[in-house]
Amino acid sequence: MHIKMTAIHIILALNLLFIFNAGACAAGPQQVRRQVELPSPPDSLAGNQKIKWITEHYWDSVDMDDEAWLTDSASLEQAFATWSWIMLRLPSGDISRPASIMFRKASSRLDMLLRIEELAETYFDDPNSPYRNENIWIACLQSFLGLPDIPEEYRIRPVWQLESALKNRPGTPASDISGYLPDSETESFRLYSMSGKAVLLIFYEPGCPECERVEKYISGSEAIGDAVNEHKLGILAVYPGKDTIMWEKHLPELPGGWTVIHSPGLYESREYVIRATPTIYLLDRSMKVVLKDVSAEEAEQYISGNFHD
Repeated sequence: MHIKMTAIHIILALNLLFIFNAGACAAGPQQVRRQVELPSPPDSLAGNQKIKWITEHYWDSVDMDDEAWLTDSASLEQAFATWSWIMLRLPSGDISRPASIMFRKASSRLDMLLRIEELAETYFDDPNSPYRNENIWIACLQSFLGLPDIPEEYRIRPVWQLESALKNRPGTPASDISGYLPDSETESFRLYSMSGKAVLLIFYEPGCPECERVEKYISGSEAIGDAVNEHKLGILAVYPGKDTIMWEKHLPELPGGWTVIHSPGLYESREYVIRATPTIYLLDRSMKVVLKDVSAEEAEQYISGNFHD
């Protein structure tokens, strides 16, 4: 959503969400039989503090030991979807405590805890989720892993997921990438050789329909083109797969002026978590991450607002 909402607007919108069941992204047409009683924040709070209070007390009316909430999967997911929707309105510095409160409440029974963790992954980590948000996903993983007495077999995957999510965060140095340039027999190219100007980093697969759409969009963007022409921005397209023949055949279809490399060991190195292609990063001239895993439109908007006088 692009509408800036006040706390009052949030509360009114939430009431509509409960009535029309509009918050869930995966609950489907199943009938919702249970609803969370939306808590009323103190009148002394205002703005973000009121929204934060709601997220922290959202689950107060839910008995997570009640088997009925687990068997009524549509109602639980609707409740989680609405909580997620509110969480997206919080500043990043306020998201850890609500996540911790929710996971602690769910930890009284393992099956409920695992279901909440599954919903968090679906909503905040799935590339196709409209609620996808890495900051909240990290807070959920940290809250889950911070609980005592979780059986080790249920910790292995979240530990890996947290390690992956923490890589190449905005504000941190990007991991270097080596790769083959066209007609090169050695991995002679390195990402850091482009330092000195910003880099639009695109991980792609040859022939991927969405990749082709993004390639055309970026090559036709006036804001991005101006930044390239002014030598403020370079574009690096990286194919992380292993099909060299397919990569070479596809090279003529890529826009001119792009640096294109083949980095066949990138998936295995896990230096970058590439869940889907295209995956787009924006790096500054010192190779720090500015934008991570964003759309071409989001990258263009940032470049338009920050690269031109």
